[in-house]
Amino acid sequence: MNRYESLRARARHAARRLSRLRWLTKRKILAKYGCSLREQPAIYLRYLLWDPEVESYSYDIANDDELCAFGAAHFGITEDQARAFLVEARTDPELTNRLSERTRWRFDAKTKLPIGNRLLWYIAARATKPKLVVETGIYEGLGSLVLLRALERNAAEGVDGRLVSLDFDPLCGFLVRDDPALTARWTKIIGLTSELLPQVVEGEPIGLLLQDTPHTEENQRHEFGVALRQAADPLILIEGSGGYCPTMGQLAEQLGIELLHFREEPKDHFWPAHGQQVVVIPRDVGAAWRGWPSHSSVISG
Repeated sequence: MNRYESLRARARHAARRLSRLRWLTKRKILAKYGCSLREQPAIYLRYLLWDPEVESYSYDIANDDELCAFGAAHFGITEDQARAFLVEARTDPELTNRLSERTRWRFDAKTKLPIGNRLLWYIAARATKPKLVVETGIYEGLGSLVLLRALERNAAEGVDGRLVSLDFDPLCGFLVRDDPALTARWTKIIGLTSELLPQVVEGEPIGLLLQDTPHTEENQRHEFGVALRQAADPLILIEGSGGYCPTMGQLAEQLGIELLHFREEPKDHFWPAHGQQVVVIPRDVGAAWRGWPSHSSVISG
């Protein structure tokens, strides 16, 4: 990253620190999603007056039973196991008390940061115990932290794994404490996935990929293609646009597998949630598509 790009990143973070005070912006966001003072006064005022999140939202979820049923149906576990993983994540000290301690004096983060929209990631990682997890897009590091805790618990059960996370922002990931016990399994890469992803995971079977860079066909085709060329058994791909980008649907159709969709229900939050798309790809199917095209024109032409 050159000096100009570094200054831009620092300017973005400086602006983000003042997000709690961006009342006009937050008022427009509330109006966009149909949240009114008259109909939802508590949610409206809590967000408008004090919430720092204007780009990406954190919330707990209300549909635990649906999440557990989804995990049981697609990740090779029972609903009881899925529920145990859910409880495990919600009561994990690193994801509760220690996380709150880390954000307590930050003006740009919630004091209590719920992980509801990352519980699906946690259950997938705990259920399938991948040896390599790839996360494209780190932002504040909440997803990274959730995945690292899942991998640590997997290791305690005899299956070691590691997390490779990539982001263009050199100041990303502040929610992950600089503690060797926590970061020993984490490789944090600063740069573009288009330039760096193939080389940082070369030769290693990928069991789980979380696509959280901008949800464009260009990004997804490249990142999914890398994972397909190095698919573990199974390979799970998860992306958070909820179908805004058609790439995963096209991939599922060509592979002849089911395109899955889990839509979380945010609890006490105005955000409607678009949900997350998921595909579970057996290795023999993924290996047959190592030539997955990296440009949308190839597939649509």
